[in-house]
Amino acid sequence: MQNNNPRQEQSRRQSREAAFKLAYQLTVNGTVSDIQPYDGEQSYTSHETEFSQIIFKAMIARLGEIDDLIKNAIKDFEFERLFKLDLAILRLAVAEFLLNISPSIIIIDSAVDMAKKYSTEKSTSFINGVLASITQV
Repeated sequence: MQNNNPRQEQSRRQSREAAFKLAYQLTVNGTVSDIQPYDGEQSYTSHETEFSQIIFKAMIARLGEIDDLIKNAIKDFEFERLFKLDLAILRLAVAEFLLNISPSIIIIDSAVDMAKKYSTEKSTSFINGVLASITQV
């Protein structure tokens, strides 16, 4: 079910960003008030909302497995010390890997783009390396 349509991929990037905001809320608060993506500056189409919910729900359903994959990929770093932003990005990307609905390179590129937008300069290479390691497993 992989997709090469650039227009749909842009929509999926927006969906991933909406799901990231939910994942970050879950990572920081331990709960999410509403799984409808909302951004005061951005409105989401029904397709974007549906896709963001699919990957977010997959992340929740397989969180233990996802965290184990991340822990195995960051052998020289403590999982508990990960930046919450980076952890949310990694969790969503790994959830999407497990769903196998997009090519790995697109998922990694989207994750790195989110890190550029929301996290630190060092986070981009860290996230890229962790996800590349996980996809090679």
